[in-house]
Amino acid sequence: MPAAKPLGPVVAVAVLDTRAYYAACGLARRGAQVRCVGLLPPGREGPRLERWPDLARAAAGAEVVVGPLAGVCGLRYHPAGRDAGGAGPADLAPLFAGRSAAALVVLQAAPELRQAAGAAGWQLVELARDEAFLLQNAAITAEGALQLAMGRLSVTLHRSRAVVVGLGRCGQALAARLAALGAHVVAVAFNDVEQARAWCMGLSWGSPQKLPELVRGAQVVFNTAPAPVLSQEVLAAMPARCLVIDIASGAGGTDFEACRRLGRRCLHALGLPARTAPRTAGELVARRVWAWWRASARPGSTRHLLGDGQGA
Repeated sequence: MPAAKPLGPVVAVAVLDTRAYYAACGLARRGAQVRCVGLLPPGREGPRLERWPDLARAAAGAEVVVGPLAGVCGLRYHPAGRDAGGAGPADLAPLFAGRSAAALVVLQAAPELRQAAGAAGWQLVELARDEAFLLQNAAITAEGALQLAMGRLSVTLHRSRAVVVGLGRCGQALAARLAALGAHVVAVAFNDVEQARAWCMGLSWGSPQKLPELVRGAQVVFNTAPAPVLSQEVLAAMPARCLVIDIASGAGGTDFEACRRLGRRCLHALGLPARTAPRTAGELVARRVWAWWRASARPGSTRHLLGDGQGA
């Protein structure tokens, strides 16, 4: 099918999961000419949605490259999960080899990737530095965490004691939704700002040092802090049927070995937006990339972070 005249940029997208597929669709719907590499389902090609064999070739002549949104380590990415189709690790270095500079969009870049992009004159756009993206992604993450809890608890969240460790973006989103469902929410606040948030939201709260006391009687504990906070002592203080859902990045904040020893139910739930709401998560990526492109295309613009949400 002949390509339609693009209304926006030529964009290469690494479609390694369902979220990235929906991001590609969202960009094409807005008018970008999208070159998909990876898991574009059969028969989904269209005037603005093309299938390409590899990311390096798709990036040639593109203004924007949406790289892998997860699984990136240095300059290599490792597809994982049911959507990866058994693909092995791949290298991002060929993107920068003798090609005209473009903008590379990733979730978060390692120092090696920043160095390689800078040396090649590429613009690096990190979604993890875009506050609008982070706030909306936190809402999707919170809903995914609640979905996991509802599927595993034998009681309703309504009138349950739910402990939320940390009141950052995800913690606030979780606490607000739990309270709206009628849960008795107890927040663990790490500093004065988080204490103020708990006060403004009308939540009970305590310090991390009081965790063994706060988790007593809890039906569910959500950890959002990427620090070792749910220790063996804290886990031992929980009721035997308490469910722990850890959504903190990296290694999380739970002693999972102690969970196994104590027979506690613990989930390390990473990447919830892509797992539980890939269409919404992909549309968010498309919206923020489009907003950035519109902002950066304005005369005199030197912005390298995503824009202020004016793309629709």
